[in-house]
Amino acid sequence: MAVHPDHHRKGIGTLLAHALERELSCQGVRILQVKTISEQKECAAYAMTRRFYDALGFMPLEVFPTLWDPSNPCLLLVKTLVDGDEHRDSDIG
Repeated sequence: MAVHPDHHRKGIGTLLAHALERELSCQGVRILQVKTISEQKECAAYAMTRRFYDALGFMPLEVFPTLWDPSNPCLLLVKTLVDGDEHRDSDIG
């Protein structure tokens, strides 16, 4: 899932992520993971990506230096999802 750079900073990615979290938690998923490029590789675009995930509440779990290849160290981030029943209750309103 991605948002075209022309549409960054408009809340679209946050809306998509929250919708995904609601759907997954209603299906019983308890942990969501994402992978991106680690800060071991300097890149402004991926620094923005890591800040986005941080703002959504993702926590860095582990760096896999060679998962993709040595020039693109992989950062695994995770987030605990709320119980799906809480989402269903809030949807009722």
